[in-house]
Amino acid sequence: MSILLLSNSTGPEPAPAQAGGAFLTHATAWIRAALGPAQRVAFVPYASVTVSYEATAARVAGALAGLGVEVVSVHTAADPAAAVASADAILVGGGNTFALLRAMQAAGLVE
Repeated sequence: MSILLLSNSTGPEPAPAQAGGAFLTHATAWIRAALGPAQRVAFVPYASVTVSYEATAARVAGALAGLGVEVVSVHTAADPAAAVASADAILVGGGNTFALLRAMQAAGLVE
């Protein structure tokens, strides 16, 4: 089992559209290593409180597109727990930890 914790979704490299670098580009190699042979990634966007889940999920999917993985956001699943259970890996987006925990409890993902 691998776990990768990032404290920032942008790195130091310059990017004209976003201060601090492009989204997740600084961590792509680390993410690929942590994912290993995973093909299907369940993304948990529930910590996002200033950007919609849809926009957050689209941004993550775009950032990981070059890794050859399918990103499925659990907020779109009829059964989020089943989406997590059937995934090869789980990616949890950052933001508001209270909102994340509350939404995960409501979706049955804490167990």
